[in-house]
Amino acid sequence: MSLDPYVAYLEGKIEALSAVEAAEKLGFEGQLVIYYDLESYSGADDEDRAAVAAFMRGWVEELHDLGHQAGAYGAACTSYIVDWAFNSPPPDNIWIAHWSKNYAYDPNASVWDTPCVDDHIGPPIFWTNHQRIKQYTGPHDEAWGGLTVKIDSNVLDGKVVALYGQPPEKNMQTLSPVPTTSTLLENKGEAVRDMHLLSPRSGWVLLGEQLLWTEDGGASWQDLSPQHTDSAHLLGVSFLDNKSGWALNLDNNTEGIGPLSILRTVDGGKSWQKSSVLIENPEAILEIDSATLDFVDPLTGWISIKLLSSSNFSFGRLFTTQDGGTTWQERELPIGGSVNFKDAQQGWIVGGPLNQIYYTENGGESWRLTNNPSKDEITSVLAGDVPRLAGELPSGAVAVSQFDDLDAWTLVHNGSCSGYKPRPGESIPQGENPLQCKASYQLLQTTNGGITWGEITP
Repeated sequence: MSLDPYVAYLEGKIEALSAVEAAEKLGFEGQLVIYYDLESYSGADDEDRAAVAAFMRGWVEELHDLGHQAGAYGAACTSYIVDWAFNSPPPDNIWIAHWSKNYAYDPNASVWDTPCVDDHIGPPIFWTNHQRIKQYTGPHDEAWGGLTVKIDSNVLDGKVVALYGQPPEKNMQTLSPVPTTSTLLENKGEAVRDMHLLSPRSGWVLLGEQLLWTEDGGASWQDLSPQHTDSAHLLGVSFLDNKSGWALNLDNNTEGIGPLSILRTVDGGKSWQKSSVLIENPEAILEIDSATLDFVDPLTGWISIKLLSSSNFSFGRLFTTQDGGTTWQERELPIGGSVNFKDAQQGWIVGGPLNQIYYTENGGESWRLTNNPSKDEITSVLAGDVPRLAGELPSGAVAVSQFDDLDAWTLVHNGSCSGYKPRPGESIPQGENPLQCKASYQLLQTTNGGITWGEITP
């Protein structure tokens, strides 16, 4: 959109008109509420925010003129949602993106207590009359009807649109009340978030907020977790060997020095030394989807961050250190996600909405793109220089760490469902149980090139 507020205002009105036309072509009827997706624009100045607020005012005004309600989606802090509350008129409903880090269904999720929207003292004052939806966690695996899908989770206390093929007021006279069911997703145990195999017998896993280490192929595990405060979240880990390692923290109690900190160990996790990651615009990375830490030698490493975003977009930031984590400099990152570096210069990242491969040959200063890669190309890139396993990966495998052509670990996410799922307006038949789904997380190991796999979940 234009940085000129008046032009941005007109662009918002044009966007609203286009959105209504598109909704009508899809068959939506009656009074609608349409949400505009305004992604994070981190590090914005007053000029940026004024233009966005003007755009949003045009969006809302035009939808109202056309007889509809106006909604808006954005990141709680870095889409500057509160700016919209001071428009006249403001959006009728907001869809807030603020992700917790459990990456699972949460029956207790709430639309309230959102940073940057509800930071003031006292009860909430913005959009309080059943006007909120909150996307409370990012992509995670859930199994429904025997199919595992990667989805976000939302909690709803705001307006949505139901499409019945005729105006809602006519349908609501014929629909029976939708029954309350106990349809839940049950997680079987805490998920292994990350792992790495360092030798045929040794490696580490991130299990929740615990960093666990094995020296005997997973027969036993030792807790090496850094002693960090309850307000911190362990984002990523990198070990070069069984002595030298780093951990990356996201700390909500930053005291003005930025949210990221590095913890370094040189004695295999017996002790950790903490230092802040000092970067420009630290407020721009408050809303992190995920992050990884990757060191290729004792001095050279990277932090790659995937910022919170809807699934149609992918934003990230990349930082590098040349002194073992004492200082950091920002590099380019074309999409959000985990960067894999072969050495100090060569690296790649796979992902984004179009499943692309980007390469760098200068440590992240610039990238080149491979469009529409095949599945074999992606597999080859992710495997690096390690030969492909002779056997097959288990069903549900979501990540692999391979040491050689015989030894590898894999993370497996599986699920199952049972019971009856009613259609909209339908009651559960007598004698049927409500739909319930379960998800399980396993860490598997092979020592024969993937011919057989055994579980070593901590």
